[in-house]
Amino acid sequence: MKQHLITLILMAFLPSAYALDSINQGPADLAAASTVAGSFSTSTISSGTEHACVIDDTGVVCWGSNGYGQTDVPLLINPVQVSAGNSHTCAIDGNGVVCWGQNSLGQTDVPPLSNPVAVHALSGRHARTTCAIDDTGVVCWGDLGEYDNYVLPQLSNPTAISGKNYYNLCAIDDTGVVCWFEQGRNLADVPQLTNPVALAVGEAHACVIDNTGVVCWGDDSNGQTDVPPLSNPVAISSAEDDTCAIDDTGVVCWGQNSLGQTDVPPLSNPVAISTNNPLRAAPYTCAIDDTGVVCWGINFSGQTDVPQLTFTRGIAISAPARSECTLPNAAIVQVEALVTEIPNDPSILMEWFLNDDSLGYGDSIDFTAPLGVSGLKLEVIRASGTVISKSQAIIVEDTKKPKLSTLFTDDKGNKISKDELNHAKRVFFAHSATDKCDPDVVSAGITRSQDPVVELKLLESEGEIRFKSEEFFIRVTAEDASGNQRRRKINIPISSDE
Repeated sequence: MKQHLITLILMAFLPSAYALDSINQGPADLAAASTVAGSFSTSTISSGTEHACVIDDTGVVCWGSNGYGQTDVPLLINPVQVSAGNSHTCAIDGNGVVCWGQNSLGQTDVPPLSNPVAVHALSGRHARTTCAIDDTGVVCWGDLGEYDNYVLPQLSNPTAISGKNYYNLCAIDDTGVVCWFEQGRNLADVPQLTNPVALAVGEAHACVIDNTGVVCWGDDSNGQTDVPPLSNPVAISSAEDDTCAIDDTGVVCWGQNSLGQTDVPPLSNPVAISTNNPLRAAPYTCAIDDTGVVCWGINFSGQTDVPQLTFTRGIAISAPARSECTLPNAAIVQVEALVTEIPNDPSILMEWFLNDDSLGYGDSIDFTAPLGVSGLKLEVIRASGTVISKSQAIIVEDTKKPKLSTLFTDDKGNKISKDELNHAKRVFFAHSATDKCDPDVVSAGITRSQDPVVELKLLESEGEIRFKSEEFFIRVTAEDASGNQRRRKINIPISSDE
């Protein structure tokens, strides 16, 4: 059976027919928007005081106010989380926590951390503080206000932290939700919760997602703790006096609406959200949906002017599982769709294309691919009718060398073995080369030389050799239609002259 080497690479150079137009899901920023663990994978989004950030395929991208360089993203290695604060920004990348922007009170001076898993740049109107979760628990730095000896409560394996200012922070740990330094905001009076998994803290209220749905407590002067009916909430984010959640119906917001902050625009399958209103005069919200990032609200500093972004939503194409040579210059390839965004959803249609030609439907497919480069595309059609896609190049390269045989005879046609060549002065040769997938051999010939370094290539498939040197070798070469070569080198020490 002829074998092929098959390589899949990202087709960044494909024409528009293969443009990457889909979106990766990811957890909303733990600082302002919290997501049920495991719901989303890689991208994060965060709304700071007057700037916003998201992680797309290129890394961290920030926009809006840049008076302190908070949107000037430094070099990051594989960032996995971003948090936009008041006038500074922090991210977690392959090296740990990295912060940039305003550093008036040390909020970007990251202390030594051990395997940080979450970072939270506080975004309240006077916030100059950053917190992170690492192997030791919660670590905070920057402005700690009157708490010069800022002592955190005893926490058991914290997994999330949220808050707008240093004096109203809450965390989820093994015991549930713990709040501290809340200065009369009643956040410490945590109601009974069942397995809280997501947390969002406003100026004086807090909300979580637990087994019962969304639960809020604290200040209710603007209805921010009056949770409306929700269906399977998966993400939550709190601004100063309002809160937004994502459920089966989309984005739902409640609380103060003096500037339309709870009026949600049309969205298509939102998956992450982050809302903020630190000045109580400039509320805005950003979400990720099928179209990309959508921001709405007051736009004092360009925080809702979303730049061009590049996303690839939770779709991957597996490497081919097998290939077999059944046609000349072609191979049978098997690929599989890996869709993490909407797993096990029977309403999804998956259509495959090769060079714009439909291959059919299914979560996996076998097809014949020609040798060389082809454009492979997977379109995932959701029940809503929206289409998200993944495009790659598939390179099918023939690496199987042709089978080669060489026959040596004397002038009477008798077969001469390799050992007998040592005593021959004159031999005849004939070559044959076969290739199961490429039956038409381009060339089969002999190379000979009196100096092993200098070679002469002869393309004839049969002929005569006369030996005249004590040092001699021959090299037989066969080349198939794909350019693959099979070579055989035979050394012939000759002791006598003609």
